[in-house]
Amino acid sequence: MPKKRNLSPNCRDCKAPLVVGANWTASKQRRLHYQCNCCNATEHRDLRLVNGDRLRESDRKRTPQRLVARATERAAFPEKVKARYRKHNLWRYYQMSVEEYGELFNFQKGKCAVCKSPDPRNRRSIHFYVDHSHVTGEVRGLLCHPCNTMIGLHETHGLPVTQEYLDYLADPPMRRLHAA
Repeated sequence: MPKKRNLSPNCRDCKAPLVVGANWTASKQRRLHYQCNCCNATEHRDLRLVNGDRLRESDRKRTPQRLVARATERAAFPEKVKARYRKHNLWRYYQMSVEEYGELFNFQKGKCAVCKSPDPRNRRSIHFYVDHSHVTGEVRGLLCHPCNTMIGLHETHGLPVTQEYLDYLADPPMRRLHAA
């Protein structure tokens, strides 16, 4: 089950309210990193003072030869690298394993949860988008590109949608899968 997101987070150190753009970055919000920019900078400065030698050693490991070796690995084993990135990103953004994605994909019979299209219509990937609530973080289902875009526009701008979308939002496949 995905983690519930805190709707009004505070800095874990100084307890100041976190506001994206003011004292908190959007990337920290996505990663659930509850620390204001000031406290984060202070912590990193203190870590550098205490662990300077060790950190400098790790910086030395980032040599051009190492970067070339990583690029060579990506070129030699592209499918392996893609699978590793996919596994990492599914967990990072949705707290979902590749096995859970496959289980949801099979539950939806390999089709979009709204329009029932077997084609994800995604130019960058062969996979369906993982739809989730931006408020609670709850994963709802797998959608093709156009349906995912419509859900996003409906939630952010109140764009009217058809009954299929409303039915999907009322009873998403992930909830039905966990109920079964």
